[in-house]
Amino acid sequence: MELFNDSHFSTHQVRDDALFHPFPRLPLELRWCIWRHYLRRSRFIPIRISPIRTSPGPNPVDYSAKNGLGKIISGRCRFYVCYYGSSLSPLLRVSSEARKAALDFYRVHLPLSYSPPPHRQDEPPPCLYVNPEHDVLAPIEFPDDGVRHWRPWNLANFLHDVKAYDPKDVGVVQLALRPNSSFFHRPEDHRFPSGGLLPKDEFRQKLLRAIDPQAAAALHDMLENSLSSVFFLKHIPLDYYSTRVLMPSDTSRPFAARFLRGFPLRRHLEAVTDFDWLEADPRPVETDLKGLASYGGGDPGGCHDGWLHVEEALGVRRQRPVDFLICPAVNWRVTSPEDIPEPSGQAAGKQPWRAKQPHTRDGLARFLAHEQEEWDKAGDWVEKERLRLQGLGRLPGDLPRQETAEGLESEAQSVVGAWVLPRSAGGGALAKYDSSAGRPGLIVFKYAVA
Repeated sequence: MELFNDSHFSTHQVRDDALFHPFPRLPLELRWCIWRHYLRRSRFIPIRISPIRTSPGPNPVDYSAKNGLGKIISGRCRFYVCYYGSSLSPLLRVSSEARKAALDFYRVHLPLSYSPPPHRQDEPPPCLYVNPEHDVLAPIEFPDDGVRHWRPWNLANFLHDVKAYDPKDVGVVQLALRPNSSFFHRPEDHRFPSGGLLPKDEFRQKLLRAIDPQAAAALHDMLENSLSSVFFLKHIPLDYYSTRVLMPSDTSRPFAARFLRGFPLRRHLEAVTDFDWLEADPRPVETDLKGLASYGGGDPGGCHDGWLHVEEALGVRRQRPVDFLICPAVNWRVTSPEDIPEPSGQAAGKQPWRAKQPHTRDGLARFLAHEQEEWDKAGDWVEKERLRLQGLGRLPGDLPRQETAEGLESEAQSVVGAWVLPRSAGGGALAKYDSSAGRPGLIVFKYAVA
């Protein structure tokens, strides 16, 4: 199984044994520039936020402790990064000079929650090293119970603390939000019966009662002066067959089965990774883009409207433009119980299998093989149905057919990533996306699966 991710990054991969022996004799300034050039790459950083307290509103012990920079921190969140080693730049272990360059470039040193084993109690807690201008932070609220309560303090405390650990007092510049973020989903009594938003003054009172004043001030400053990009992650649910095979319906024209192979696959792996943001998807995806109308759904949870409502309530007057981007990807999952190992100590067959987060290359290979099987079955069904309807005297335009590629070279390689659509395309609703307007951008993750 070869993904587009593999072929894309292999074209400019540096050999591990490549050496430049005169490097130590170069001037220090030139060596420093080379270190920084190596570090200037985009990274996607999933980070779990675990609230210490779940109740809203200020608490006497909140926002009282200070960090090493002398700035107040919230004290309300613990931060975790899965696969911690993936977040560390190799330059941190090359030499003291390279380490100094890396620590200077990744200027935000956010402490992570960590319980060391008894024999390593003296170890300092690990840090997440971040460069706000190059890194996209993707907070994951934990536990993710799927209940869409309005809990704006989770993200507000996180954004405050990132800013508190930034020596330049900038904070988050690029932010990726999941569709179920509790920053936007309000309880039912926060909406009019017609589904409209609360008036500004009433919503502002509720918001400021829910988050600490210092978090509100940091949030206001960041939204007004620092933030440049917000990626709204859109996880497209699969159909009954759990594949990207789209069967024809009685109302679809052309009446055809489609294999939307070009739809990007969601990255389930919660590890830090480099990524490339291609201005236009280079794969042949014209047919797939037409499927957004029936497959893509609408605006990701109304996140954009909710975001603007928060800005209005806080009195934000942006000093720089902000790009609001919709990033759809297919929310694929494992397709059989064999893809999920039994829990430790759990007898086989005692616990029903669930759609555990698929993140391994083997699991993805099984999913792609399952998709191909369903596509072959679709072809058999289409042929039988075509012959049946033809016998009933249906016109050629009403006969089902299976759309096929002209050759392997024209088939879009599967990619783990996401399309990048400006929210202006279709007003934020994927169902209204105009595929004739041009190809969307494409995010390609380097560390796609484990």
